[in-house]
Amino acid sequence: MITTIAGTGVFDCRGDGGPAIDAAFGGAISVAVDMASNIYVVDMGCDKVRRISISGIITTVAGDEDTTYSGDGGPATLAGLHQPTGVAVDRTGNVYIADNLSNCIRKVNTSGIISTIAGTGVGGYNGDNIPATSAQTNAPYDVAVDTLGNVYIVEFGDGRVRKVDTAGIITTVAGNGSFFYYADGLPATAIGLFPVVGVAIDGTGNLYISCNYNTSISRDTADQIYKVNASGVIHKIAGTDQGGYSGDGSPATAALLSYPYKTVVDKTGNLYIADAGNNRIRKIDTSGIITTFAGNGVSSFSGDGGPALNCELYWPSGIAFDAFDNMYIADASNERVRLITKVSMGVNELTGIKTLAVYPNPAAKELTITSTNNISSIVICNLLGQTVCTQTYNAEKVQVDVTGFPTGGLLCQDQWYRSEKVDKVVAIRHEQGLSQKEIAGLLEVTKGFIGQVESLKTPSTYSVNHLNRIAYEFKCSVHDLIPSTPIIESDWDLT
Repeated sequence: MITTIAGTGVFDCRGDGGPAIDAAFGGAISVAVDMASNIYVVDMGCDKVRRISISGIITTVAGDEDTTYSGDGGPATLAGLHQPTGVAVDRTGNVYIADNLSNCIRKVNTSGIISTIAGTGVGGYNGDNIPATSAQTNAPYDVAVDTLGNVYIVEFGDGRVRKVDTAGIITTVAGNGSFFYYADGLPATAIGLFPVVGVAIDGTGNLYISCNYNTSISRDTADQIYKVNASGVIHKIAGTDQGGYSGDGSPATAALLSYPYKTVVDKTGNLYIADAGNNRIRKIDTSGIITTFAGNGVSSFSGDGGPALNCELYWPSGIAFDAFDNMYIADASNERVRLITKVSMGVNELTGIKTLAVYPNPAAKELTITSTNNISSIVICNLLGQTVCTQTYNAEKVQVDVTGFPTGGLLCQDQWYRSEKVDKVVAIRHEQGLSQKEIAGLLEVTKGFIGQVESLKTPSTYSVNHLNRIAYEFKCSVHDLIPSTPIIESDWDLT
C-alpha cells in the first residue's frame, strides 16, 4: 500500500518543527533512511537536507538557504549548500550530501557539525590517489556509503564514479571522462559514462550506476543501468540506447527506461529503479526480469491508501528502503515523500476479500477508510468488540474523526455487506508516532486478541499476555484498554 508521509504538493520551503505531512518542499529529489528509520530528504530548491523523525516531525539538518559554499566546522544548519542533489547515511548516523553546484561532498556528523570530505569547491578533475579534500570533483550528483564506510561519488560533470576510502584517499572506480561506452566485460575505468546520475551498492560490493538521457553528448549509455562487480568489471543490466517504456515481464536488458535516476537493492538482491520519465518504480529480480513495482505511468498525484501499482507519481527520482523493507520515494514533481509498506498496515488482515483499506495507520486524529464499493456505513469496535462508532455514508472514501476514540486497536467493518462475509481491518489509535516495527507488532497482537475475543465469554478469561503486550507498546495501563463491562458482538466472525 502507498501513502504520503511528507509534503502537501505546494512548492515552498516551510514546515520545520511541525508534522512532515503539512510541510512544503522546493524540490524533494532524493531520500535516505538511517538505521533508526529517520528519513533524510534532499530539498534541492531550498538548498537544504531535511529530516523526518520516526514521530513524523520534520526539521532541517543542513543548509540555511544561502547558496554560498560555507560553514565547515560549524553547525550544519548554518552552512551554505548550493543545489544539493544526493544524500546517504552510514551505519553510525553520519549524513553525506552531494553538494552539486559547490562541487564537493559534505558530511554532517552525529553532533550536527558539517565538513567537506571530497572536493575543493572548484569543478574539474585533477587526478586520483590523492587526499579527497585536495581533489577536484565535477558537479557531484549522488553519493552512497558501503558497510565499511567507503563513500562513492557520482560526478555528473565528468562522467565518473569515484571512491573515497576510509583513509580519505580518492580513486576512480567507473568511467574515464570520455563520452563513449565501448563494450560489456571491460574494466569499469576503461569506458565512458555520460551522463551518470545515480549510484547504489549492495551487500557484496557490487555497484549499480544509472546513466540518464542526453542527446547533446552521446546515447551510448543513455537510459541504462550498469553493474560493476567486486572485480571492477562492468556490464549493462537494464535498458537500451533508446528511451521509452516497455519490457515488463522480460529481460531487463531489452526493456526501455526513461530518465532513470536513483537505484536501490533490497535484502534479497532485487534492484529497484526510479524510472522518473516513466513516472514509475521498476524492479529487476535476481533472474534479470523487469516489472513495474509502483506507478501507473500518469504524471499526477493519486492512489494513497491503495496498491502502489495503481498510484500516480510525478517524476520519482529518489528511492530508499528502511530496515523493515518499506520503500520511501522522493516524488519530486509532486513535492512529496511517499511510503510503500511491505509490513502490512492492517489492510485486509482478517478476511480474504480485498475491498477495505485504512490509512494512516496508526492514526491520531483522522482515519481514512476506502472501499472498492460504496460504503453505506462504518462500524468501529474496540478490542472487545464494543461499538465505539457507527456512521452512515454513501461514498467509496470516508474520513472518521478518531480523536475521542480509545487508544489501542480498533476493528473497522463496512456495514454495507453486513449480511455477508465482509472485510474487517485492524486500525491503531495512538497519540504519538510509531516505528514500522512497533506498528507490525501492534497489529499482530491486536489481531490475535480480537480473534480470541469472539470465543471468550467472561472478562476473567481474556489473555493477560495479549493485554500486557498491547498496554506496554502503547505505554498505558490494561484498564485503559478494557471497559468494565465488555460486550461481545456475535456477528464479528473472526475465525
